[in-house]
Amino acid sequence: MNFEEHDIWYQDEVHFYRSSTICRMWSKRGQQPQVKSAPTQEKIAFSGFVNPKTGTLITNECDRFNFETIMESVKLFLKTLSGDTKILVVLDNASWHKKAVRLMSADTGFARVEFLFLPPYSPELNPIERVWRITRREQTHNRFFAKLNDLKLVLTTYYEKLKVPNEKLKSLCS
Repeated sequence: MNFEEHDIWYQDEVHFYRSSTICRMWSKRGQQPQVKSAPTQEKIAFSGFVNPKTGTLITNECDRFNFETIMESVKLFLKTLSGDTKILVVLDNASWHKKAVRLMSADTGFARVEFLFLPPYSPELNPIERVWRITRREQTHNRFFAKLNDLKLVLTTYYEKLKVPNEKLKSLCS
């Protein structure tokens, strides 16, 4: 495989929970910061693709993670890309990824896509993990979301801004 001919994208999935997560924050000395938290396990899930060369992020919402939703996610991802450039998608070793790749490799609709698996248990090698971490730091930590739709709106608005090539993700993912 000649990597020079490919656009390289890293893929991963993530859940964001409505319950508050507390992280470092500034507060007056001697005062304990208070953040409301919803006693719930409600969550929203995303599948995402990041191109470290351009800093472009493509996400779509999922209801669960399995081989079918990954295949659908890759289809939606490909629709956002123009041209006929070859695509290399790098993903982790989740069992549903392996089944999805096996099925997509046999499907002519995915002819321009090649897949490469990261070594097992190596999330530090996947740049999109940094995107999820910065999303939590900037958008969800130390915040209360009264409804799941509030969380969804914050995340989709944030990800919409990162769809275009940008220096922030380029430097984060390099």
